[in-house]
Amino acid sequence: MEDGSESDDSAIPAEPRLKYRRLGNDLSQIFQNDSLTSILANERFVVIGTEKGKLIICDHDGNKTKDVCSLKGAISCIRTDERGEIIACSTLDGHVRVISLFEDAELELKMKFKNAVHRISLSDTYLSSGKIIIAGEKITLCERGLLGSKKSTNLAITKEVSQIEWRGDLLTWADANEVKVFDMGSREIISIISRQSISEEKDYSCNFTWTSSSTLIIGWNNTIQKCGVKTRQNSTKIEIQKIIITDFPITSLVPLGASNEMLICSVSARQKPAVKIIELQEGSSYLEHCDDQISVRAYSNFISKDYLMSVVNCEGHDLTAFIASPKDIIVATEPNDEDHVTWLLDNEQYFEALDFTKNRKLANHSYAAIGREYIRFLIETDDLELAAQKCPAFLSTAHDWEKEAFAFSSKNSLKILIPYLPTSNPQLRSSVYGEALRELIESKEYERYLFLIKSWPSAIFELKNQVHLIRNELYKIESSASETRSLSVALRILLEADHRFEEAFEIFMTLSDSDVFFFVEKHLLYKLKWVSGRIFDLMKIDTDKCSQILIEHQEDFPIRDMVELLRGSSHYLHNYLHNLYSQDGESLPPEYHDLQVVLYANYDRLKLLDFLKTSPYYEERDALDICTAKDLTAERVYLLARMGKKSEALTLLLDSSDTIHPCVDFCLQQNDHELWTELIDMSVSKPEHVKNLLNIVGQYVSPLMIIERIPEGMEIPGLRDALQVVLNDSTDRQNMWELTEKIAAIDGMSLLSRFYDNKKRAVVIDNCQSKTSKPLKCAGCSQPLFWKNEIQHRKCMVFTCGHHCHIQCAVDTSHAGSSSRRTSTSSSPSYRRTGSFSSSHFSFGSSGERCPNCNNR
Repeated sequence: MEDGSESDDSAIPAEPRLKYRRLGNDLSQIFQNDSLTSILANERFVVIGTEKGKLIICDHDGNKTKDVCSLKGAISCIRTDERGEIIACSTLDGHVRVISLFEDAELELKMKFKNAVHRISLSDTYLSSGKIIIAGEKITLCERGLLGSKKSTNLAITKEVSQIEWRGDLLTWADANEVKVFDMGSREIISIISRQSISEEKDYSCNFTWTSSSTLIIGWNNTIQKCGVKTRQNSTKIEIQKIIITDFPITSLVPLGASNEMLICSVSARQKPAVKIIELQEGSSYLEHCDDQISVRAYSNFISKDYLMSVVNCEGHDLTAFIASPKDIIVATEPNDEDHVTWLLDNEQYFEALDFTKNRKLANHSYAAIGREYIRFLIETDDLELAAQKCPAFLSTAHDWEKEAFAFSSKNSLKILIPYLPTSNPQLRSSVYGEALRELIESKEYERYLFLIKSWPSAIFELKNQVHLIRNELYKIESSASETRSLSVALRILLEADHRFEEAFEIFMTLSDSDVFFFVEKHLLYKLKWVSGRIFDLMKIDTDKCSQILIEHQEDFPIRDMVELLRGSSHYLHNYLHNLYSQDGESLPPEYHDLQVVLYANYDRLKLLDFLKTSPYYEERDALDICTAKDLTAERVYLLARMGKKSEALTLLLDSSDTIHPCVDFCLQQNDHELWTELIDMSVSKPEHVKNLLNIVGQYVSPLMIIERIPEGMEIPGLRDALQVVLNDSTDRQNMWELTEKIAAIDGMSLLSRFYDNKKRAVVIDNCQSKTSKPLKCAGCSQPLFWKNEIQHRKCMVFTCGHHCHIQCAVDTSHAGSSSRRTSTSSSPSYRRTGSFSSSHFSFGSSGERCPNCNNR
């Protein structure tokens, strides 16, 4: 995880390996009148035997499911087959019973011995062989004989047996002093392992378990013996591999899976029993992983021999151990995912819990719920910044957000949550947002308050409450304080949202806020008296924007009324008229153009010349007087030229300019040859202008006009260079004309040659059609030239323009001053063409005949 609560690992207790619960329900009632003497559990049920001889089946929660049988003596041992279909039990009064839960009489067995039976063990093949070991004063093998008979075999004589197990061909039993291993194949004892415990305590009986087919673990009081099966020369022996001395007595033990870990129940004299998990190390040491004391009813009344332990699925991960005393049963199980998350939360390991549940679906813990619990932990520990950052990730409903918001508010820190508070989907109660804004006011964070008022929708909090809050705050602080502006703007926004426009407008005016114009436009307030009566104040705020509103709404603010109103302030009047004229020159009434000339001359001289050029309505003489009074040379020159006093304008321009360039530009604009002459005459008397005249004016008029007017004897600096430039320009122009003439001559000859070649081309007529495959028609009458391969009217004419016509349709221009259609046939020589027609049908006309089509153009 990227961040989280950093805690000292040494301060966090180790996660428990086991969890515990008491088996109650029906068992609680049973234990009130009876005591447990034997227990056996499998995956499906728990079988208990009592001191009064009752054999009862319960589920794993202590609910009784069946009374199996009721015997007279105390039940001393219980066994089941692998499938849990039969149950065998023995009693201290010598009874042995095998009961089929499915009432299969062939599998059931009833036996009675003279002496007490302490332990029994079923063969793995009991269903087929009926073999059962009975341990009383003797070790007896009972099995099914022929025709349903029973066969018994005494295998050994022994003392009181505390435990017996039949595993494969090996039968193992323990008494008070030793453990014996009997080979069922050879029917002999192959090993005897004596008790190694120093203690002479008689309250502790031997416990052993086979962890595999070759490893036997034996517990004697505070001693553990690890034994191994060795086979030499066809003989099998059990050898002690290591002996481990523990710090605690061993009541019962079972292995945990395939590891070297052991689950041990340890009971000291009349003390609370302890459940331990140890790991056998190399040598004679062990490592203790778990040491839990469990609370058992009336534990002070019992000794170690009174406790029993039955384990289910000890080789898997779902360990379930039933630890029983005569009056109580405690179930120990390995923690599941739910328990792991609970432990993490109990030890404030929230990030580990979040990481663990992120991709898991648990019944009692969800990722979001743990996140919310983590947020509350952060709030309680005053890590408020981190708590606020985590809220968007784990809070989704309005209820969740409001709950955490009130937690922040209880610490007067709701303002920390403000950046993460949702304003929609979900939207919270208005009191949440109102409280957050109140905290900002109290902490004097006015800029942040203003930002929220601008960004939050006004509908999510109570407007009137905030207006009251701001006005109280403004009353408290000095009016000259800089913070008042932020509060005033916020108040104005709130009043606008509450449709209290007049109050909002007054704040705009007090703050001289240019947004007032957008406000007026947005809500169409310009017609109201409390707005229209404040034109001068609005002009002070932003003259351009105010003028724009007045222009856009001329129906409400007539031009003449505004001019009269603003005459008291010429600057505002100028700005208004300028914006009016700039938007549309025709919008400014003609009577105000003279006034605008005066205003431009006083307030914006740079725009005066443009106005003089574009406006047709001002009085030119008055304008000239104004410009003369203001010494505006460019405007005076323009006005003099406009009034036709070009010479006077040129003289003014020349006198006011240090160079001749403005005068040249003026002459070019006026396009008047006489002005050039006047410019030359006025300039040649000044030596410094002569060189510029030759260099500049010589491009537009003949240099001789300048040279001839230079007074004799005048010393002109740079004259030689200027004359050289003039001569070079003259030579270049001459060369250019000569080259142009040559190019024109060449182009003319080329065009004439092409024209002659085009006129020499033949006109092909074949089979009454032209090469375009269209019937030939007369250019004069538009009738076909041919009819059934014969030329109509006997003869036709072909012109070099490409047209054809009947000879009588040609235009005769031989008569002076007139043109008419030809009325008689010509005797001109025949004109031969390829085709199937006689050459006499075609002829060249006289010089006066013209194409009727081309002659009419």
